[in-house]
Amino acid sequence: MKAASLWNGEIPPVSEKYRRAGTAFVVLFALWFALSFLGWAHYVAYLGPGLGDDWSLAPLRQLWRELGQGDAALFGYSSAQLGFAALLLLNLAATAGIIIAGYLRYPAVFGRPYPLRELVTFFGLNAINALGILLPLALIAAAGWALGFGFTEAFGSFDALLHAMRGLAQRLPTLVDVPGWLAFLLIVNVGGFFHYWAHRLSHESRLFWLLFHRTHHMTPELIQPATQAVFFAFPLFLVAAPLYVLVFAAIARLITQDLGTVVACIVVYKLLGAGATTFSHQGALYHVARRSRALRALSLLVSEGPYHTLHHSSEAAENGRRGNLVNIGGGMFFLWDRLFGTFRPLTEHQPQTGLEGRPRLRMNPLRLGLAGCAQILYELRHNPRLADRLRVLCLGSDYCPPRTRDYALAD
Repeated sequence: MKAASLWNGEIPPVSEKYRRAGTAFVVLFALWFALSFLGWAHYVAYLGPGLGDDWSLAPLRQLWRELGQGDAALFGYSSAQLGFAALLLLNLAATAGIIIAGYLRYPAVFGRPYPLRELVTFFGLNAINALGILLPLALIAAAGWALGFGFTEAFGSFDALLHAMRGLAQRLPTLVDVPGWLAFLLIVNVGGFFHYWAHRLSHESRLFWLLFHRTHHMTPELIQPATQAVFFAFPLFLVAAPLYVLVFAAIARLITQDLGTVVACIVVYKLLGAGATTFSHQGALYHVARRSRALRALSLLVSEGPYHTLHHSSEAAENGRRGNLVNIGGGMFFLWDRLFGTFRPLTEHQPQTGLEGRPRLRMNPLRLGLAGCAQILYELRHNPRLADRLRVLCLGSDYCPPRTRDYALAD
């Protein structure tokens, strides 16, 4: 009975008497998110620990030491260090402030405060998805232990694989040793090609959409704490992470040996663009970003911001037969969207967000998190013809098998 309730139950409506607690939670989340972002600022396309990105402040510390080599300007710090410190503080304030503002501005834009039920449900889904990273790693560790390896050693085998991919990339020759700043531009934009197609495939492939990416687009009320992180790629991160690490490390190795300058450029680029990036998942701030020339320019530079909000639109104007394929991102100035015809300028209309058509979802974090896996298993079981099973696994996201069931939707 309890197991059935965990699967079939729903989070009940949350009383407004808990509004202060909800607001306090959003503020704490905003501060945590702003601080944690610094540990991933050295990645071109941050996908998170589920796709091989290790949180580390070492690149920031290394850059700080390098900037300190100039003449001391104030209190023993160089002018470059002082400028970098100002950039860090601005980044922290902007990131946290935008997240809080996106929550507080909800009543002014949508005529009601942000629904606490959605906040509890979708943040809970984030927590469930985080466990989705640990579960397969624990299963690998258990299998390794059963085969005679140490549990800790086996648990770390996936990280060892990622380090092996980085080591493999380091063995590649540097074919053209370009200056670090030029390598940075090439890495962002050439790497953006792979990011664009990986993201687009997660929409166009039925299997990838259901198992990997749909939860990121489920949130009907778009704020950062309720948006599912892309890096919780359960269970596909076991395959995607090694390839992701190898591709980006290989691109850098093939074109430059000046990796220090590359990392410094990436850090500054990400810190400057963090404000625009944070607007990406703030539905109530869409028009704030749209009306600001500076924010529009910054958003184009990093291929994020309100343009990405349009990518979360649930409306027919942004959705085709395989869902929302506008403003996929990757590279600077939406380079690959423009080349492949998926770029969409900002509209004056406030986009409604969520899954296409905004169907009513089952407000159950566990069920939402496992809905894709459950649907695929149901279809494989109830469609006995081999041809139908192959279509379930291999066709596009617009395919619907003869027998199906969407566990994410309310009955």
